[in-house]
Amino acid sequence: VVVAFLAIASVLTVSSRAVGQDAASDLLNPAGLGDALNPVATPTAPAEQPTRLATSRDVVSVSSQWSRQSAPTGSQSVIAITLSMTHPYHVNPNAERLPDDSMLIPTSVTFKDLPEGVTVGAVQFPEPHMVKVNYTGESEMIPAYEGDVTLYAPITIADSIPTGELIIKTAVRFQSCNDVQCLFPATTEVTTTLHVDAAASAGMIDDDRAALFANFDA
Repeated sequence: VVVAFLAIASVLTVSSRAVGQDAASDLLNPAGLGDALNPVATPTAPAEQPTRLATSRDVVSVSSQWSRQSAPTGSQSVIAITLSMTHPYHVNPNAERLPDDSMLIPTSVTFKDLPEGVTVGAVQFPEPHMVKVNYTGESEMIPAYEGDVTLYAPITIADSIPTGELIIKTAVRFQSCNDVQCLFPATTEVTTTLHVDAAASAGMIDDDRAALFANFDA
């Protein structure tokens, strides 16, 4: 009887240890979660990049050109600045041509790091035409430029300017809109180079550039 009792107790002890080990194993690695806890690496799709909001620069390009290829010191030349707009966008005119109560951002031109002896006169803006817009739920007519518009900046070159390359940096700030909304304003910088040569002709505009400068008010 004693031997039988010891045998039974031994079996129960072994069984309880086995059950305890299985229970601990289940706690550490519950059924059905083994693969989740130790997943096989799988390729993932790349995260989508945030959409960039459009700015006025996306629909308007800016270029510039001197009225002549070379000029003597002590003379005047002109820089033409052309804004080319993608349909159906327009740009606002300069501040003087916008209504006093307008919230629109005007087109402006500034010159950066002008060399000593270079003077810029008042920039000439053409007359805008009226376009119909509906920004507030009510239609209205506002002044604007569409298509291509050219601005003119007269440049005076002093006698003290050395011969060689004269580089002018121009920053054009503008806001483009269609008939129902406006894009974020943008500033585009353009660089124009003139060759200063004492032997250059006195004419302000080269013949092959006359068409571009036809509307310049001398």
